[in-house]
Amino acid sequence: MESMTGYGSSRQEFRSGLDVLVEARSVNNRGLQVSVSPRDLPLSFISGLEEAAKEMFARGRLDVRVTVTPRADSGTSSMPSGCADVSLARDLLDASKELSRELGIENDLKVSGLLRFPGVWRGEQAAVWSLSDGTTNEELEEFALSVATVALRDLAESRAREGKAIVKELLPILDSVREGARTILDEDGRRSVERAKRLRERISELVEGLELDECRLAQETAYLASRSDVTEECTRVLAHVDECAKLLSGSVQSPGRGVLFVLQEIQRELNTMGGKLDDASATLRVVEMKNAVSSVKEQAANLE
Repeated sequence: MESMTGYGSSRQEFRSGLDVLVEARSVNNRGLQVSVSPRDLPLSFISGLEEAAKEMFARGRLDVRVTVTPRADSGTSSMPSGCADVSLARDLLDASKELSRELGIENDLKVSGLLRFPGVWRGEQAAVWSLSDGTTNEELEEFALSVATVALRDLAESRAREGKAIVKELLPILDSVREGARTILDEDGRRSVERAKRLRERISELVEGLELDECRLAQETAYLASRSDVTEECTRVLAHVDECAKLLSGSVQSPGRGVLFVLQEIQRELNTMGGKLDDASATLRVVEMKNAVSSVKEQAANLE
C-alpha cells in the first residue's frame, strides 16, 4: 500500500566534475503521468526515465527535475550559457527554402524565427549535455539515468512510508463504522417491537370506536414496522468494512481504486439506512458513520 504523494532525490558526481541532481515529486492522479524538466533534455534520456517510472509506479503524477552543475572544486567556474542545434536549424532552413520554391511564395524565415522553433536553442542545462571535452552524450545520459533511478526508488520508499501512515490512521476509523453498524443491528429488534407498538397505538387512536379485524391489524402493523428494518443494510455495511480493511492490509496489488469503490458502497448503504430509521439516537449514529466514511474516502483517494 502506497500513498501517491512523496518526494525522492539523489545527487551524485559525474567523473567530469559535474554534480547530477535528480528530484522526483508525486501527487495523486487517476493514472500515471510523468513530467520531466527541463523539457529540452535529450529525448532518449527522457524516454528511459519514463520507462523506469512505469516499472515502479502504477498511479500518480510524477514531476522529475534534472539539474547538472559544475562542482565548486572542479575548476569549472560557470555553466555554458546555452547552445544552438545548428543541424536542426539547417534542416528547418532547407525545408523553408523548398516550400518557398514549390509554392512560389517569399521565404521570410530569419535567424530570429529559427531560434523560436522548439529544440533549436537549448538552455544552459541542455548545453551541459553537449560538452566538447571528450564526454559523450551517451555517457552522461547513462549516468544521469542511473541517478534518476535512485531518486525514483527514494520516492517509492517515501510513498510507502506515507501509505503505511495513512492506513494506520484509517483502520481505527473503519473500526468505528463497524462498531456503529453492529450497535444498530443489535438494537434493531428492540426498535422493531417499539415501532410496532407505536403504530398499533396510533392506528387505534385514529379508528377509535370502530370494530377492527385484529388479525388484519397485526399484519398491517408488522408490514409497516418491517419497512424500517435495517438488518440487511447493517449486514452489508459490516461485509464492506471487512473487505475495505482487507484491501488496506496490502493483500491486493494497487488497491486504491478498490478501496474507493467499497467506501462508495458503504456510503450508499448508510444513506438507505438513514432514510429508514426513525429513532433519533440511531439516526445520529448513522450520521457519525457517514462522516467517518467521508473522512476515509478523502484519505484513501491518495492511495495507490
